Amino acid sequence: MAVDVNSVLHTGLVMSEALFLVLLVLAVLMFFDRTSWAAGLALGAAAMTRPIALPAFVPLALVMLMRGQRRQLVLFLAAFMLLPGIWLVRNWRSFGTPGFTSNGGFNMFYASAGALVAEQSGIAIDSARVRLVSEHAAELEGDNPLRVASAMGRIGRRRIGRDIVGFAGLYCRGVARIIFGVKADDMILRITRPEMRLSLARKVLRSGELGGGVRAVAVGLAGIELLLTFTVLAAAVAGLWRMRRDPEAWMLFVLAAFFVLVASPLTDGRFRLPAMPLLALLAAGALRSRPRGLTSRVARLS
Repeated sequence: MAVDVNSVLHTGLVMSEALFLVLLVLAVLMFFDRTSWAAGLALGAAAMTRPIALPAFVPLALVMLMRGQRRQLVLFLAAFMLLPGIWLVRNWRSFGTPGFTSNGGFNMFYASAGALVAEQSGIAIDSARVRLVSEHAAELEGDNPLRVASAMGRIGRRRIGRDIVGFAGLYCRGVARIIFGVKADDMILRITRPEMRLSLARKVLRSGELGGGVRAVAVGLAGIELLLTFTVLAAAVAGLWRMRRDPEAWMLFVLAAFFVLVASPLTDGRFRLPAMPLLALLAAGALRSRPRGLTSRVARLS
């Protein structure tokens, strides 16, 4: 996923998922190991890799507070803010505004508002984005990326506010596609039929343009991915139920849900990836015959 050979060869694209997942999982494992400064440093590095991780410190900090580990909490927060704090100061000095990233505004404008306009108008999302830029060109003038992103965020929220019900339906469908969408077949389709790699499964199944062998491999990989996803989800629910009085289990659940919910209405199955190792740790709670604390389980697994 992170170093997709075909993407590198054809588009020069190297994705950040693998590095982000390594840092995120390392932060969680260090948290369970009670090495709070290392957990904070790893989580801060994860936020630098993908800014979506910036709010992820909240559930970890709350669990530390519930444990009464005030010294560990201070160390965690100080280490977490080290790299993002340096980046904030850099942006303030470079652009005159204390923004961490332009991603939020761009996503609100192009992904959320763009998807809503496409849904309302019955046009492709690329055309909807072009329309949005054309309609709001005056508000998007300037070469300061943080100020432009801030304007995009305001415009996106304004457009969504005009049709909250419509966006809610779009958002819920997006969440379902993130959870149950597949990506394992992506490399096969990227090589054979690049135009179909983001198609719905029924289109791939019914396509007469794919050879029988290619379709069988693509569908087989997608089926394996779905089976693994359902298995992890079911085991995670069982683990959460067994450890329902453990705040650390709820911390993992909240983090996993956050990464899925915040990605919608983007519908790419790869946005499920940050949640999967967290759900797998929860699933470990269903493997023991007697309930134990999650910290001791993770220590045994690692």
